[in-house]
Amino acid sequence: MRKSHLIALFILFIAVTVLIVSQAFTGPESEEILNVPSGAPATVSPTATAQQATSAPTATPGSTQGPAVRPTVDYTKLGSLSATYYQAWSSFDMESLDVIKDTTCFYTKADDTGLDLYLTFNLGYIHQEAKILDLLKGSGIKATFFMPENYIELNKNLGDEAENILKRIVSEGHILGVRGNFATAGITPENFCDKLWAMEETYQSITGTTGRMGYFRPDPTKISARDIAIAEAMGYKVALWSRTLGGETNNALNAMVESMADGIIYSMDTSEALFNVLDDFVTQATGKGYGFKRLDQ
Repeated sequence: MRKSHLIALFILFIAVTVLIVSQAFTGPESEEILNVPSGAPATVSPTATAQQATSAPTATPGSTQGPAVRPTVDYTKLGSLSATYYQAWSSFDMESLDVIKDTTCFYTKADDTGLDLYLTFNLGYIHQEAKILDLLKGSGIKATFFMPENYIELNKNLGDEAENILKRIVSEGHILGVRGNFATAGITPENFCDKLWAMEETYQSITGTTGRMGYFRPDPTKISARDIAIAEAMGYKVALWSRTLGGETNNALNAMVESMADGIIYSMDTSEALFNVLDDFVTQATGKGYGFKRLDQ
């Protein structure tokens, strides 16, 4: 056999070997990629690892933030202030209440941006809170609620209902503030601050928020220069009212309608009497061009 024939056979042997090896390492995926029409992008199915990573929940923004920090208060500057109580009922002229002058206290939010009313509810024993929240949600209205120190204790016979009310208030876009219905004249400024911060911790624990309640409302019979200064030192804005309405109010609907004016803040309980007129009041107010806002709006 000629030398040239041997060389040709050797080359053929090498070619067959290469072809066999290449087929052994070529699978369906390679065939798919190779068979993609000219000019079309080759797409590869995601692997199980990639799918798992995509479906994993992302961290909620702010979820790593810690709870709000308690403000540092100089108690020595508060002890000398008067703890004498003043009364401020619905018929009282707030402008003549000297104790609120030069403070952040406000009792109206009238401005030039339109006709706005502010519904605020003072929590206590549970009455019609759930129905009020349903009404507000159905009407697209946001309001402000004030929680007393002993709200959970007052309603412990109702199981988790008090906690559920607080959760709804926050989750449905309303504001929750502090209702100062406890006597403070006989306690030190530090103990008063302790009470306020304990309420903040309760608020954060129940609602799952790391924020704070930004407003403080004193009892109508418990307004003092010292309490206002303490609340302000703890970072609250003191929210009073333009009109108070309670469960014993006679002809509550007329009282609310007749007092309508831009910036009016209604301070109400959650009684059946108030709930029964609330829907009619909202209808009449919106018919006259009024809107409803939270205290922070």
